[in-house]
Parts: sequence; structure tokens; C-alpha cells
Amino acid sequence: MPDFRNISGGFQVTVYGKEYDDAPIDTPIGTPIDTPIGTPIGTPTITKGEKKVLALIQNDNFIKREEIAELLGISVNTVKAFISGLKKKGVLERVGNNKTGHWKISFQTASPQSPKC
Repeated sequence: MPDFRNISGGFQVTVYGKEYDDAPIDTPIGTPIDTPIGTPIGTPTITKGEKKVLALIQNDNFIKREEIAELLGISVNTVKAFISGLKKKGVLERVGNNKTGHWKISFQTASPQSPKC
């Protein structure tokens, strides 16, 4: 049942609900809003663009940057920026050289969704 109180010049309504009373209080300040509750602290935050790149790499770990750019309709430089971010977060690494090597996803994130091309 809501609690109504008269306050000088207005009123205050307090609504109580079980789902709010049971919410965990250990989510760190600064956690992105779309981070699911219960995500371990220190889990890297992956952007939407990075998720799209990961989805393509997950389907073909020999895919080239140029192919990713073409499939997503973005520039190769943008792909390089996404890959750089994923490498810094410890999510992605390149095994071997740029010509004959392949991508390795090092950190299991929530399964990336298929990119909307």
C-alpha cells in the first residue's frame, strides 16, 4: 500500500514493493544501466559494436577486418577500434600473424547476438 504524506507546498508518495526490497546492494557505482544484476564485478563491458564484431568472429574465427567492415557496413578503422577495445578488455586476441592467423575469444561473455547487417 502506498504511503501518502503532506509536505509543505506538495505531497510525497512512497511505494513499497517486494522486488525492490530484495534487490542486491553490492552493484558498484558506475555499472552501466544495461548490465544484468548478478554480473560479477570486473566483468568487462562490451559495447553494441563490439558485440557485433564478436558475433562475426564467433561464427568465423578466420574472418578478416575488411570482411567484418563490409558485413557491418562500417569502416575498417572502426573495426580496428572495436578490436582494439576488445583486446584491451582481455576478450579477444589474435593467434598467429595477420595473414594466416585467427581470432581467439578469451573471455566468455553472454553469447553475442547475431549482428543486424
